Amino acid sequence: MRRNSFVAPLLLIGIGLLFLAHNIYPNLAFTEYIGKFWPWVLIAWGALRLVEIFSWNAQGRALPRSGISGGEWVVAIFVCLLGVGMHSSSGGGFPGQIQIDGAIFLGDPFDFPVNAEKAAGKSPHIVLESFRGDVKVTGVNRTADSVKVSGTKSVRSLDQKEAQRLSDGATVQITGDANEMVIRPEQVQRVSYHLEISVPTGARVELRGQSGDMTVEDVAGATLVSDRSDVRLKNVAGPAQINVKRGDVHIDAARVGGQIEVSSGDVVASDVTGPLKIGARSGDVKVSGVSGEVHVDINRGDVEVSTAALGPIHLNTRSGDLHLSLPANAQFTLDASTTNGDVASDFAEVRNEAHGRNGSLHGSIGHGPNIDLHTQRGDVAVRKATSLLSKGPPEKTDKAEKIEKAIEKSIEKVEKLDQ
Repeated sequence: MRRNSFVAPLLLIGIGLLFLAHNIYPNLAFTEYIGKFWPWVLIAWGALRLVEIFSWNAQGRALPRSGISGGEWVVAIFVCLLGVGMHSSSGGGFPGQIQIDGAIFLGDPFDFPVNAEKAAGKSPHIVLESFRGDVKVTGVNRTADSVKVSGTKSVRSLDQKEAQRLSDGATVQITGDANEMVIRPEQVQRVSYHLEISVPTGARVELRGQSGDMTVEDVAGATLVSDRSDVRLKNVAGPAQINVKRGDVHIDAARVGGQIEVSSGDVVASDVTGPLKIGARSGDVKVSGVSGEVHVDINRGDVEVSTAALGPIHLNTRSGDLHLSLPANAQFTLDASTTNGDVASDFAEVRNEAHGRNGSLHGSIGHGPNIDLHTQRGDVAVRKATSLLSKGPPEKTDKAEKIEKAIEKSIEKVEKLDQ
């Protein structure tokens, strides 16, 4: 049985009265009043609907499953968007920002330049605080005597005037002395930064951001902390520490002397010097050409490690495969196991034991470091680094052979035409 509601008629009456008042009094600040008092429409609507429900209950009528229908939700969302738009156009600004995965919506982007510079020593400690946006830090050369900040600040707004007002309050300041300095971008609603920072190659960089990509190259050390960022490190001569709640981490040619913590995301590292320690809740880990100690502990994801110079190795995952590639002449003591998966090894000295779904690898070769590999659900494989090469080139498929023959025939036809 359909229930009659007097909310919709009252809403139509209210809207009609507003437009009537605007026609009778043209000078009335129509947009300003709506922009300021529009939330009362939702409050009155909800109150009237409660009165209806209580009235139906008192009359013994069946109550609706939901207090508001799907069509009314659409109208409510439209009222919210209309009210927020009028509130902004009347000079009130947005009550905040809509931010999804680091992207700020509502309004058009307006870009404004950013420039700042401060004298620095040869090995300064530089901190970038409370940052929102993309940043790239590059070591210029060891004789550089300053820290330079350039780039843009992007402002989301409905008009240029409002964007300029927000930009004026979003300054980038460099404080401190030549050896200890802080780069502090002012945090303003609907403003994000895209910065490029040049520093001496002896600098130790510390970036602390909320969202946006982080790239650090050619410096002496780096510490990166962010809620949501993709992180890239390259040619970092000293210790590097990373803590990212959500995002991927890429490291190339760096000395990692601290912990890499990623709540959700993949970690890819190549040509790194340990001790390398990686912790993650969800994501795959791929490390190639690592020298020294490696410690990986994740909840869910595959781990693949290949070594250049062997050190102690500990790989552990609750759910995922473990693949370790070692030099053919490596010396080590191996202890590997899985509670639900297969195990395999290219080293004849390693014992391969299987008991139902459980599998383990045990053995020692020479007097090398300890290697511990453990997964609860997944396969474990220990390979020789040359085993992939010994298999020779991949065989050609039928399709590849047909394409090759067709190319040869085309070449022959062209040669005949040239003759």
